Amino acid sequence: MFVRLVKKGETTKTLVISQFRPPLNTWSIEFPAGLIDEGETPEQAARRELAEETGYIASEGTCRLTSIEIHPIDCFTSYSMC
Repeated sequence: MFVRLVKKGETTKTLVISQFRPPLNTWSIEFPAGLIDEGETPEQAARRELAEETGYIASEGTCRLTSIEIHPIDCFTSYSMC
């Protein structure tokens, strides 16, 4: 599942990061990602990972959390609002 923060009143943008992956011996273009820590909500985790990996700060009240579920087997995508 991909979780994204969407800033209210602005055009949706997608932020990706470039990270070197030693097992592949190459650079990879990725979405900021991470795990939800114990006691943390998905929205808190999304905000924390965004800040840790990009330096961008998504302040509370200015963004809404949405999730996008990717089903690789049948290439079906479903959108849901949290």
